[in-house]
Amino acid sequence: KNRELLVEWVRSLLPEEEAEKVSLNNIHALLPTEKYFFANNKIYLNAYSFKWIQKGIKRVMAQQPEIEIENVTMEKIRCSLHLPKMRQNTRYKTL
Repeated sequence: KNRELLVEWVRSLLPEEEAEKVSLNNIHALLPTEKYFFANNKIYLNAYSFKWIQKGIKRVMAQQPEIEIENVTMEKIRCSLHLPKMRQNTRYKTL
């Protein structure tokens, strides 16, 4: 699913004649080779990389457990960035 979403995103950026050349086979050649970048003394994951899409799919699935993986789209991944993170149960166990 990662590669399909990456192809969808790259095609949305290009004109029609160039978008037709993008496929599942050549998507990795079109993306930047750096997975991370350094800014403000921190290392960040590059947006719209293979790993970023993978983490986005996981985030959508965690926020919306009823959704099927086949129904995850780039729009849902973008929307999931603006939703607050799910809180874990913080009850303390007594010994």
